[in-house]
Amino acid sequence: MAVAQLVEHWIVVPRVAGSSPVGRPSLLMDIFTAIFLGILQGFLEFLPISSSFHLTLLSEKLGIFHQPISPLFFLFVHLGTLGSCLWFLGKDFWEMLQKKVPLTFFMIALVPLAFGYILHQKTALYFSPTIGLQISGAFLLFTSSVPQNGSALPSKRSALFIGTFQALALFPGISRSGMTVSASFLRGWRSKEAVRISFLLAVPTILAGVFVETLQLGLEQTAVSAPFPQVLSQGFPQALLGMLASLIAGRIAISFIDHIFAKQNLRFIGLYLVLAPTLFPTFYALR
Repeated sequence: MAVAQLVEHWIVVPRVAGSSPVGRPSLLMDIFTAIFLGILQGFLEFLPISSSFHLTLLSEKLGIFHQPISPLFFLFVHLGTLGSCLWFLGKDFWEMLQKKVPLTFFMIALVPLAFGYILHQKTALYFSPTIGLQISGAFLLFTSSVPQNGSALPSKRSALFIGTFQALALFPGISRSGMTVSASFLRGWRSKEAVRISFLLAVPTILAGVFVETLQLGLEQTAVSAPFPQVLSQGFPQALLGMLASLIAGRIAISFIDHIFAKQNLRFIGLYLVLAPTLFPTFYALR
């Protein structure tokens, strides 16, 4: 998830020994930052480059964001990207659900997320985001050479296979869309089918992520004696603007996805993900 790590970094559990959310500045982000972050979220969410990694990279290395992000803002920008996905699919969304992709496909595809989440909680601190970035790139490079056999068959086996790859994106630096598309290519699916499945899986995945992370934020705020409704009420105008920005930016970005996910372009994206942390190790190193 794109904004989840930013929220965790600034508000919930900073990775600095002995630090605490208690007493931290509670400044609300300005309007420009809210819109800018919403636009970034919308553009990066569906690209196979790990949006969370690149947003965190911008904040730590370029110093773009200096103000804490409220849980409400986190929730709204993800709802914005969710809306852009539904907006793009439109009538095709319901047709695919009714005719091509049964509900059981999504249920099975989401099962690995539970196991991946448990593993992530135990090992995430030992996992380098740059390694995750290179893993995503390696899969894109490899799968771009796999022959496409024909129409996708949304079988239970395919759902479990693609869902397992999607669960890997819980680890820092690994791209959800990149892994789901790579998994679809490994099953022999065509580019258009792989992209549509990735979009469809984004809907329940984003909803599940919003629920889990919001619940975690509530528990964290309870631990420091801050009423959760009060936390969620902070910065509503900024959250609303961020949601609208992510909705529009996400819709624009998705319009170009078919071209971006052409296999030739995937090779370039994969090459970037593999080589960038190696060529610029100081810039791409995140603590």
